[in-house]
Amino acid sequence: MKQQGMKAGKDLAEMMENTERELVNKQISPELIQRQQDILTRLLEQEQAEREQDEDFKRESQYKNLDQSRNLKPFLEYKRKKQAEWEPLIETPIHLTPYYRLRLQSILSNE
Repeated sequence: MKQQGMKAGKDLAEMMENTERELVNKQISPELIQRQQDILTRLLEQEQAEREQDEDFKRESQYKNLDQSRNLKPFLEYKRKKQAEWEPLIETPIHLTPYYRLRLQSILSNE
């Protein structure tokens, strides 16, 4: 599939070069106009294909977000329990050296 896209891109580039060469040499003909229409059609088809791929990606992303929201409730429950475990440690006065006090504060602030 990708090979076809690359081949089509090369053909399109070749057609555009031929058109440019004929325009520079002022050789306007019905074939030139038809070739220009073909180029325009192919470019529009490629743009449409890219747009469809983007839409598919967005749909897939939205599905994953819905799946994550379903798992949010157990995660919040876990966080609540974890916080309940740490609360007695925070509220209980502990006599620590300054180094360990800073270390404990950094650990608690990260969680």
